[in-house]
Amino acid sequence: MADFLNDAEIARLLAEPKILPRNWQARLRLRFRGEVSQKRAGFTVKSASGESFRLMLRQSTINIRDFSVILGFRRPERWFRLRRHNGPHPPNGVHRNSIEAERISGFHIHIATLRYQEKGRAEDAYAVSTNRFVDLQSALECMIDDGNFRQPPPEKGDTLPLF
Repeated sequence: MADFLNDAEIARLLAEPKILPRNWQARLRLRFRGEVSQKRAGFTVKSASGESFRLMLRQSTINIRDFSVILGFRRPERWFRLRRHNGPHPPNGVHRNSIEAERISGFHIHIATLRYQEKGRAEDAYAVSTNRFVDLQSALECMIDDGNFRQPPPEKGDTLPLF
């Protein structure tokens, strides 16, 4: 029997604070990684409890609205996608929720669910429409919030803002 994550465990992992590395913006500069049709970036962080999470970006070089911002959780065998913020899927911008027989148009958020795992689908195959982002940058900002990422603490010698 497969080892599924239930919805409460998925919610707990999303809510767990994740400290961004000090140079996190530089680490998310998109670069070609083998494919010329896409650029990718990402980094891994450990939470206070020792869990590993990965923030990943992907953007098409052909259509800038074709992108994903993904939050993964490290399982022993693979990265489990907790959440995925997507631009409209080419060619017509429609995502299908197969269990609910729904069509989602435009920008959307994929959410890991137990029911999709149990049906043998990808853990994050369920999606909801959103107006919270309109491009890769705003989708990343949304993921930083949704994934409970926190800015790194200041280091000794850092200057604090005056206001």
